[in-house]
Amino acid sequence: MALLTDTLRNKNEANEMRRPRIGGIRTYGLLSAFALAAVGACDSLTGPSFPEVAGTYTGPLTVEVAVVSQGVPNTITANGTMRVVVEQDTDQVTLSASMTILGDTETLDTLTGTIDEGGVWTETGANAGAFVLGDDECGYTANAAVRFSGGSLTIEATSTVSQPTIDCPNVTWSAELART
Repeated sequence: MALLTDTLRNKNEANEMRRPRIGGIRTYGLLSAFALAAVGACDSLTGPSFPEVAGTYTGPLTVEVAVVSQGVPNTITANGTMRVVVEQDTDQVTLSASMTILGDTETLDTLTGTIDEGGVWTETGANAGAFVLGDDECGYTANAAVRFSGGSLTIEATSTVSQPTIDCPNVTWSAELART
């Protein structure tokens, strides 16, 4: 039994001598610790990955105006074009837009917001509700969905009032734009 114990001890000592030392510490444990720390650090250094969306987007625009005239509801549809210039700094995205409908060009207020990893833009700036189409005195409630995907930008917006009239209709518009 003593012979077996001595043999195992000698093999272990021989293996220990083959492992390099740094400052008296066997490197296999130290290298493993560094490798694990490096893997963890790489994950935290990359952080979230936001899609790169900066550029100019242009494309068709469709506007639907739902009016009630003399108690009869009507929907009027107009087609036009839209141009959006997008500036980006990480997740901070600014939209400067103009739209042309029936030969008349309207410039929208500059919008600021954030973009998430999936390309969904959320308005955060002082011009909240700038996607409202219609007169300010109508008291519109606006709702907009803005999404970037690949080289495209999709915008869908509604401006509604509780009692639509010919002067204050409900307005829905959408644009499917491509980066140019």
